[in-house]
Amino acid sequence: MITRVFSARRRGPYLPPMVCVALAYSLGIAAQGGLDGPAWPAAVLSLLSLALALVFIRKAGASTCLLLAAFFFIGALRCEEASLLPARHIGRMTPAKGRWVRLEGVVVSQPKENRLFNSYILRVERGRDRQGRAVALTGDVGVCDHHKTPDVLGERLVIRGKLYRPRPPFAQALARRNIYSMLSVGRRGEIKKEARGLGSFSPILVRQRLAVVIRDHFDGVSASLLRAMMLGEKQLVPASVKKAMIAAGTWHIMVVSGFHTAFVAGIVFLFLKILRVPARPRLVLSMVAVIGYCLLTGAAVSVVRATVMTVVLLYTFIRERHPLFWHVLCLAAFAILLWDPAALFSISFQLSFMSVVSIVWLFPRLDPSPWLQKRWRPSHPAFAVLRPPLSWAAVSLSAWTGTAPLISATFGVISLYGVVANIVAAPLAMGIIGSGSLAVGLGLFSSRLAAPPAAACAFFLKAQVAWSSWIAGWPLAQVRLSLPGGWGLVAIYVLLALGLSRLSKRPAGKGGRGR
Repeated sequence: MITRVFSARRRGPYLPPMVCVALAYSLGIAAQGGLDGPAWPAAVLSLLSLALALVFIRKAGASTCLLLAAFFFIGALRCEEASLLPARHIGRMTPAKGRWVRLEGVVVSQPKENRLFNSYILRVERGRDRQGRAVALTGDVGVCDHHKTPDVLGERLVIRGKLYRPRPPFAQALARRNIYSMLSVGRRGEIKKEARGLGSFSPILVRQRLAVVIRDHFDGVSASLLRAMMLGEKQLVPASVKKAMIAAGTWHIMVVSGFHTAFVAGIVFLFLKILRVPARPRLVLSMVAVIGYCLLTGAAVSVVRATVMTVVLLYTFIRERHPLFWHVLCLAAFAILLWDPAALFSISFQLSFMSVVSIVWLFPRLDPSPWLQKRWRPSHPAFAVLRPPLSWAAVSLSAWTGTAPLISATFGVISLYGVVANIVAAPLAMGIIGSGSLAVGLGLFSSRLAAPPAAACAFFLKAQVAWSSWIAGWPLAQVRLSLPGGWGLVAIYVLLALGLSRLSKRPAGKGGRGR
């Protein structure tokens, strides 16, 4: 029904149905987040819109507008519903003042060491009420472990400590991570590790094993960078290196994204092809591998977006269809916001999708291939030498153009040399992921076999740090510029899009349309 309204037979631009659905749903979340009103009006209006859409089903225009209105109100309803904690959430049972409790759960974050205690996140599964009865619980708790218990990542723990609510401003920061409770384990508290059963296998344990292999084959800085690029543990990167990469505009390569998921899918597909596995099972197993990698890295926004897009792309190959990019991208956004509506307001979600949209929309207008083909044939050496760096520069400029206003409005700074830096940083990142994945894979079985690719990966990592540090030392590498946010930022993007759209306009021929 939605497709009929925006089909190519009608005059005007073609809007894919998933784009309209995702936009309506996102606008509903934004409206509910800004108004912060009750949920019942959105529920009533969504049901009314769906009912009217069925009444006017024979009128494509009216029914489609009503369906989009229903998705708008469903987005508002989902936003309000997601802000409510479940009945068994540990946050509902946390008192304002401290209370001694006994909780059981699994540690799901890398412990951060402090002078007084270690801090980590416990995913609660069970606890005991005031009568001492065991009850099932959900939610995450921030643990302050004064005992500094070693090697707790992925372990199932039984903790006795004092449960309390965090105070501002830490409460707001923790709430953005869906943490509403803290558990302090002091001298009177205790921590007990439970024995692992046959069903205790989890992505956390696999990630811990891979982290051990990386630590055994790389030095401190190289190991932290590789763990950030492969496992999503960006908090391990030294502050000096992070500062230099942010100033140079190369910090984005530390974020697990579409390149990583495509690399995993390609390696698995190629390996299964060597084993002569049929095509469809190869694609299905590649999808499973990409989903497993998403869970392994902690399922950050950029990883989920890339995973959904990769899985949908592989599925279209199974169905032997040609995927439409905007369908796939908006399906990824819709899936993320359906699971977590609050992600719409996070800078990671906004930067992740804005960079992809900018590259796909702007790169065809900046692609150097047509310009080079006017001067040399594709077989000419000059064409082969100039095309890769100019293409990388065009991709980098596309991403920089789309994300620079958002970064400036959020952080108040802008990197002027990011386009130049990424001409070298992007190929180095490909070498790091390729050689690092080979080194870690071989390191699971033999240290000798892992030594050559580990040495190559260490070289690429040191070159990446040296290059970013050199660019960061240039004059005016990072300029303070604070653009307005909210509707002012939307207006900036609209004007930017209108200005850049003129790049695609070409003079028409005598027949009316240009070739």
